[in-house]
Amino acid sequence: MRLAYRISVYVFCALISGCDSPEEKARQYVEKGEAFLGNGDPVKARLEFKNALQINDQLAPAWYGLARVAKQDSDWSEAFSLLDRVVESDPGNLDAHIEQVRLLLGAGQLERALGVSTASLQLAPDDARVLALRAAIIYTLEDIEGAADLAHRALAADPGNSDALLVLATERLERGNLSEALEYLDRGIAHDEKNVALQLIKVEALNRLDRSGSSERVLEHLIELYPETDAFHYLLAHLYLSQSKVDDAERVYRDLIVVRGGDSRAQMELIRLLNRTRGPAVAIAELEKLLAEEPASTDLRFLMVQLQHRIGDREGVGETLEVIADIATSVDSKHKALGLLAAFRLENGQYDQAMMLVDTVLSEDPRDEQALLIQSYRQIEQRQLSEAVSNLRRILNDDPDSTRALFLLGKAHELAGMRDLAEDRYFRAFEVGGQSPQFGLPLAKYLIKLQRPHRAAQVVEDVLGAYPENIESLILLARIRIISGDWSGAHSVVDRIRVVDEQIGYEVLGSLYAAQSDNEKSIDAFRRAYQISPDTQGSMNALVAAYLRAGKPDEAHDLLDSVISAQEDSTAARLLKGQVYLSEGKERPAIRSFSQVLKREPANTAAYQYLSLAKSRLGAWKEALATLDRGLAFVPGDFNLSLAKAGLLENQRVFDEAIAGYEKLIDVRPNADIVANNLASLLSEHRDDHDSLLRAHELARRFQESEVPHFKDTLGWTYFRLGKPEDARGLIEDAVRETPAMPVFRYHLGMTYMALEEKELARRELQLALELTSGGDFPFRDDVESAIRRL
Repeated sequence: MRLAYRISVYVFCALISGCDSPEEKARQYVEKGEAFLGNGDPVKARLEFKNALQINDQLAPAWYGLARVAKQDSDWSEAFSLLDRVVESDPGNLDAHIEQVRLLLGAGQLERALGVSTASLQLAPDDARVLALRAAIIYTLEDIEGAADLAHRALAADPGNSDALLVLATERLERGNLSEALEYLDRGIAHDEKNVALQLIKVEALNRLDRSGSSERVLEHLIELYPETDAFHYLLAHLYLSQSKVDDAERVYRDLIVVRGGDSRAQMELIRLLNRTRGPAVAIAELEKLLAEEPASTDLRFLMVQLQHRIGDREGVGETLEVIADIATSVDSKHKALGLLAAFRLENGQYDQAMMLVDTVLSEDPRDEQALLIQSYRQIEQRQLSEAVSNLRRILNDDPDSTRALFLLGKAHELAGMRDLAEDRYFRAFEVGGQSPQFGLPLAKYLIKLQRPHRAAQVVEDVLGAYPENIESLILLARIRIISGDWSGAHSVVDRIRVVDEQIGYEVLGSLYAAQSDNEKSIDAFRRAYQISPDTQGSMNALVAAYLRAGKPDEAHDLLDSVISAQEDSTAARLLKGQVYLSEGKERPAIRSFSQVLKREPANTAAYQYLSLAKSRLGAWKEALATLDRGLAFVPGDFNLSLAKAGLLENQRVFDEAIAGYEKLIDVRPNADIVANNLASLLSEHRDDHDSLLRAHELARRFQESEVPHFKDTLGWTYFRLGKPEDARGLIEDAVRETPAMPVFRYHLGMTYMALEEKELARRELQLALELTSGGDFPFRDDVESAIRRL
């Protein structure tokens, strides 16, 4: 019995010893998680760490294990959050502190990294890892000497610390001491061959030493070490391209396509390479081969759209986008294709088809940004400004940094006369858009319009800081300098332009001398531009204009005759020759020149306009009108021809027909200020019914903040006609102040003063209106004389 009792006790004790405590069980889960993580199985590792936390949710090693899993999955935000839990459970956990510093440094959050680093330093002031990471932080904060000192201290504690070696190598590289930089890099790589940062900086150092063969071998070794990382293949291809080894770069892309089984990025990089080095025809042919193998690839088809657009294959663009919309399996690709197709239709004037496509997308996704942008653009064109603003704000609610939405919102506010809001949105688009010319140049032009040339110049300089050779920005900067009368500054910009494009540089120089009224130097500059590229129409036009400014029409004729002699079919030269005749008051030779242009180009709208002008100068206004109608038969609905026709009818005082013509034009282009001004002017001058006067005022309201005297006068006169002379006064006074020799402005101001019972001022203005038109045709002479009599 005693023996049996002992045995039962032993068995019970064995059972007790076999039942682990909860703490032991949690520790075992953590060990299993570590093992799974080491074997490359993060899914099972995560499960084991979570099992441990179910037993003890304050277990720091389990939280640390989950942080390592998140880091392995590249979920940096989750990793940092989990490391916070580690530090919360175990404030003295140095590894967690160090990992937090690494994450913050990688994210560029230097101030936070410095704070965590300080805590790490308090825990382990001599730890090589802590010292090296702090060195990296303060190096990035530009304390170079302090960083180097910390890095040396780290190496004293751990000669192979890669972070410290990286800091010192970078410091030597930036100082231009390439051999020492390589020594540090090689020391680090000897300890940690898989350290990507060390290897890539070594590539940079070797490239600076013109040891391209060695840098190629480093990248090839990285490809061997990380066969699944495509980035190293692309770096190798770019290295080959920098050395003009196009065939080698092409081989890298083709090999990657084979290895990855039709990797879309490699395919697209190959096509872009072929387009850049061998031309779009070769690129398109290669792309067609790839599409034959992968007809359902929307990525490749979108690339085809870009190439077709580049070579001007408009029909191909439309067809490819239609195919993408039909075959796309993802909603995003389908909507992108429909949005691009809508923009394409809009560009071609197919407004109804474009908006039908937009409606289709918005019916499926009311928040689709591209569709809302197109709809907003069209609404702005139609001057439906409140609707456009509403759409654009909807986009910005979802994406506050949408550059296109910010830019269009600026445009809508500009058209609504809200200067401060427009400027703010334009600036925001410029900032978010990386100071690109796409947003910077419109902003600068708007600032010029607001008569802020110095601010505009600063914006353009900011653009050039990011895009130093952007020719449009340089030209605009030169123009701003000329507007400001800064001749030396303008000449300096011209020198910059000539480095980028010599011909354009001489053209801008010619404009600069013209602004300084130095006609001879202007002619010389434009002549040089023309000699560089005699086939460029802009240079020929500029040189002819320079001859005319200098009073040298014969030289202009000689130039154009030489062009016509060399190129019998040069309609551009014949058109210019007709304009030179018009400038000399020689209408009949001008008519012959324009008629010759139209024999060769029956749809040349400019020739119809000038031919009509020449005939109207001869008093043959019916023939002039018939000429414009003939042009409209060839080019139905052409805006410029229609505008010329309405203007001709207005000049001939056929007011009802002119008004009807302007009404059609304003329907087509509601934002055309010249049309709005002319229509409002006619309605307010020649209609007396209240509806017409309200219509005139509604059209002219856009000119409330305008700097154009004619526009100010038109708005002021609509106020007067509506019985509000007090609102008219300031606008018309501004117009007269800026253009004192305009009799109709004096007439309008006189009538305004008369309505305000300021009789002496009224009499003065009305008499000045008559004096300015003595001996000439003035359609309001009877009205002015009658008003003076009443006074």
